Amino acid sequence: NIAATFKNLTTTQRLGSANLAPPPGYSVQSIASFSRPAPATATAVDGVVQLRSLSLAPQASATVTMSVLTPCSPPATAEWNAIAKQANDFNGTGNDLALDPALSSVTTTTFGACEPCPENEVCDTELGGAGKSLSLLSHPDPNQVDEGLLTISPSALLDCAVYSERGTTTFRFDAPQNRGKVGTLTYTSGSNVTSKDPLEVCFGAPFAFAVKPKTQRTTTTIDGQFLYVGRLPNCLGLTPPPCVTSREDKLRRITFRMSPGDPYSR
Repeated sequence: NIAATFKNLTTTQRLGSANLAPPPGYSVQSIASFSRPAPATATAVDGVVQLRSLSLAPQASATVTMSVLTPCSPPATAEWNAIAKQANDFNGTGNDLALDPALSSVTTTTFGACEPCPENEVCDTELGGAGKSLSLLSHPDPNQVDEGLLTISPSALLDCAVYSERGTTTFRFDAPQNRGKVGTLTYTSGSNVTSKDPLEVCFGAPFAFAVKPKTQRTTTTIDGQFLYVGRLPNCLGLTPPPCVTSREDKLRRITFRMSPGDPYSR
């Protein structure tokens, strides 16, 4: 998610409306949150954020948080285009409010990994974090349309109850909705994880899932999304994914299998 804040720096005029267009190749998918009460609105229309009925008095501000689809190969400098007007309905000429370059930041730096998933072909990608990396493999479903993007990105910290996580990076990852995934977390030799540390997967998903026996499943909200959180059980017998398929303690590596969806892991 990306947040944008509009502040009215004038002394007498009101900031009534604005359009925020993403850099080329980026697209705003949805609005996660908006700081202004009704009748102010924030909507995503054809990949552009439209803010209406803001009525921001001098020195007042409004913040909108957006879910943004990024390109797999983003440019080194990605700049947003913001146009603000005094009118609440974004109409009229001669009532534009100028952006103050000295007090504004319109660039975005993108972190993450992305790989196209062609129809009926396996795809994979990898992203490094602080002391560890995650490789993600996505298998096609021959009976359904499942082309799209396989992505990994850093996210807000995920925390499992009564457990000291081995790393400080939370990975958010996603694949086309009809595909399952296999993830492999590997800790670097320079991390504080040793070959004697028992490895676990702290997992979060928007659906309920079975957790490791004698552990707790809790709930939280990250990036505006409600999640169930818990440690994954081993893939034994009829245990459905998500679950842990293997641990290689000497290599500081743990592998886990996931069903289709939009999970987090740490």
